[in-house]
Amino acid sequence: MTIIKDIFYCKLCKCQREDIVVTVGATAFDDSRACFSNYGKCIDIFAPGLNIQSTWIGSKYAVKTISGNFMASAHVAGLMAYFLSLQPELGSDFAASSMTSSKMKELLVSVATKDAIPGLSEGTANLLAYNGGGSSDFPSFSASSIYQISVTDETSFKSDLNPSPMALSWKDALEKNVRAFIKNLENLLKLWQSRPI
Repeated sequence: MTIIKDIFYCKLCKCQREDIVVTVGATAFDDSRACFSNYGKCIDIFAPGLNIQSTWIGSKYAVKTISGNFMASAHVAGLMAYFLSLQPELGSDFAASSMTSSKMKELLVSVATKDAIPGLSEGTANLLAYNGGGSSDFPSFSASSIYQISVTDETSFKSDLNPSPMALSWKDALEKNVRAFIKNLENLLKLWQSRPI
């Protein structure tokens, strides 16, 4: 594999002109840039890419440990799929209509761990892919709520909710473990159907 350095990569790569393309570099176990990884101003984000175990050819149980920017890219593709899973399907009343490829890239970069990769050359984005757990930086993944709840007691609370139809959303749902117990079966089914698991 050829290491594509900034001077060549940024001149040859058309992806720098595309806001929907995510260009990924690879990191090692200690979050340093992997020795084979691309780098430079055209890299958007880094992800693990060294000694990654993956499925392989030969049998349905075959695995192989491989390294490369392509393995880091697979991590980012999976992360983007996870982000999309947080968004209700497009036919839902709760879907955010503005979800685009460029918005997905923007969200990916906004929740990345900043300055985690030591020794990067100047001009290389020091961003390590992260799923955003522990923070609610996903405002575009849920539409405005119809019914809003404020939790005043952190351990538990009870409320009798009877609006019809009913939709619940929590602004900081990613920051806390949130559980909702809905006694009304009709409303529970509506809530479940609006956001498939």
